[in-house]
This record gives sequence, structure tokens and C-alpha cells, in this order.
Amino acid sequence: MTNDDIGCRLPSGNLTLVYDELGNKYEIPPYCLSDPSNLVQESALNMDQLSGGEASSAAGVSSSAEEQIMLRLRLSTTNEDLEWKGPISSTGADLKNFVQLHKSIPPERLRCLFGGKIITDNLSLKVAKVPAEVVVIMAVFDEPPSSP
Repeated sequence: MTNDDIGCRLPSGNLTLVYDELGNKYEIPPYCLSDPSNLVQESALNMDQLSGGEASSAAGVSSSAEEQIMLRLRLSTTNEDLEWKGPISSTGADLKNFVQLHKSIPPERLRCLFGGKIITDNLSLKVAKVPAEVVVIMAVFDEPPSSP
């Protein structure tokens, strides 16, 4: 999206002073504008592309099997938290089985929710981008919910 698309003017040439199409002035302090600190290194991407992704994915399997994360599984009925620790490659089904083991709730009556999305039975925590030490809501239903 360009400045023309949203109707903004930058008289100073940078984002510290901006005017919109109605003439409203927006001043952004320079300390709010910083270089991004979470970019992927280009050399890692190039190496992955050159190898076709096979070398890094094979290495990723062994490292992800060792990578452990800790989550809090919060039951929707009681707001009770269960501490879960396991590999990042675990799936929604693994979380449901953990709850079943500790609270005797059948997996069919559970849904895993994180970030406004459902973590399905076959979706891994890594693919769902679930970070460590967060709360995953375990929605408990009176009867098994119907499939969409």
C-alpha cells in the first residue's frame, strides 16, 4: 500500500510528520520508528532454497523433536489450568488426550482454541504458531459438537 492509496502526504520525507487527505496532522515521535528486529537472516533462506529445503527440513525434524514447550490448558467449564509440557510437533489430539488422562473428559467433547483459531486434531502446535508459555483454551461441550 502506498501513501497515495491511503491519501497521506509526507512533507518531511519521513514518517515523523504525516498529513491525511483531510489535512489532519499526525506526528510520530522518532523513538516509535525503529528498524525491525525479528527478520529472518537472508543467508539461512538462501541455503534452504539452494538445497531444495530437504536438508533443513531433515534437520528440523530432529531439532523439533527435542524442542519442548510448556503450555497452560485452561478448561472452559471450571477455568482450571493444567500444565502441559511436550514437543512443539504435538497436535491438538495430543492436548485432548492429555486432558482426558488428567480430567477424564472424552476428546470428542473438547476443542482446542488459541488466538481465535481452532487447533484441529491433526494440526501441530508449530504449524498453528503456538508460542511457549501461553494459555490454550480447552472448550468443553456437554455433548460432542457436530462437525462443520
